[in-house]
Amino acid sequence: MKRKILKILNFVPLLDRYLISVFFGFLFIVNLTSFVILLLTLSLYYFNISKTYSPTIWIKYALFTSLGYYIFVFPITLVISFLLFSHFLLRKRLIYIFFSNGINPKRLTFPFLSIGLVFTLFYLIFFEFVYPVSMLKSKEAYYESKKKVLNTGIAEDFWYKENNSFLYFRILDLRREKAYNGFQFKVNKEFQIEEISPIEEANFKLNPERITFNLPERQVYTFRGVKRVESQTREIPYDIKLLKVKRPDFISLTGLIDISLKSQFLKVNLTNFVWELWKRIEFSVFIFLLTLLTALRTFKIWFKRDLFKNFVFLS
Repeated sequence: MKRKILKILNFVPLLDRYLISVFFGFLFIVNLTSFVILLLTLSLYYFNISKTYSPTIWIKYALFTSLGYYIFVFPITLVISFLLFSHFLLRKRLIYIFFSNGINPKRLTFPFLSIGLVFTLFYLIFFEFVYPVSMLKSKEAYYESKKKVLNTGIAEDFWYKENNSFLYFRILDLRREKAYNGFQFKVNKEFQIEEISPIEEANFKLNPERITFNLPERQVYTFRGVKRVESQTREIPYDIKLLKVKRPDFISLTGLIDISLKSQFLKVNLTNFVWELWKRIEFSVFIFLLTLLTALRTFKIWFKRDLFKNFVFLS
């Protein structure tokens, strides 16, 4: 395996390998420091909001929240790494070496074009596998620490998770005991949608220890086609499985694409799903553009006219 990796690296020019290794050294240090700071900050935040000081819940909340949200901090650490990388090359006066070998400034940006593509691929994989699990565990830990209960009035964005099944309602009228604009869906171990059924309206009862939903007869959309299920009753206890989220963070990237493609068959508002899908694709493309533009800007700073004049003078 090691020999195969070395053979692959031999195809990469020595200059590109050097620039990539130096840049990734700065990137690793900056990201490690930033992640530790974020982890400590969220730990302090947990002790400020929590009503249950459990080490297990604390570690679960701090770790998964940091892991889920760090993907949005990464662009900042990327820019900082480029600044440190630029300062390193200026301090080492490597520009004169590049000039003396007749290297075009545009040539130096080629390895960072590849790095940008790698970062985009990393974002897509992260949004598919890591992000859904992290956000779900973070939300569970948050409500474990808060021990929130429902009050009378209007409740928005009601979520319930049981194993691989999710139940959602946009609005719960707690006075009339009616739920509106919802759906029920199941996901597999990779958080990909297996089936989904819209629920326009349902009745429920608020009991001392649980909520009882009377789900009406409805259609269920699966990969195999459409089937119809009879009305059923769901009893939901007041425990950590009650989730209130405004965004479907815990659905995989392919699951969001599948829901968006099938939106014409569903009679519920899928704005949150479409927005979440757009956010993930946008960040995946953004990290590529940011890498490329930052690299171009970095090398543009070096190659100013006064540096050319100094080099000619020194020659």
